[in-house]
Amino acid sequence: MLAAFETALSANDWRGLYAIATTDITNTMSADVFVARADAQRATIGTTTQLQRLSVGEVQTNPAGISFVVATYAVTQLRPDGTSVTSMDDAYFVLQGESWSSGSPPVASCVRRHRRRRLPRDELRLGEARSVR
Repeated sequence: MLAAFETALSANDWRGLYAIATTDITNTMSADVFVARADAQRATIGTTTQLQRLSVGEVQTNPAGISFVVATYAVTQLRPDGTSVTSMDDAYFVLQGESWSSGSPPVASCVRRHRRRRLPRDELRLGEARSVR
């Protein structure tokens, strides 16, 4: 699942991300709407130029019985104004039935909240950096 997520995000393949998304996402919007929303954000957020996996946590199960894994990434984005910003982001992978899906944090008592912060360059040593096409 991590490889599919990383490949899709690195290629700006929004349909690929939608294909592995949780039902929380796929039940609320079509693939076309998901792709359109992702593309629309480029004008304000910019594009991802590098993705680096920093860590993968242990499988956790919350009180509602939802199992999930949190992977933390350093994400470098090129902003529309030409500046480059690196932040740390958590990606959540949720067990749905027999397979893992990518999506938002499990709603019921998620152990770790989504976080985002800028990273100094010297913190980017862990993991393998992946340049985005």
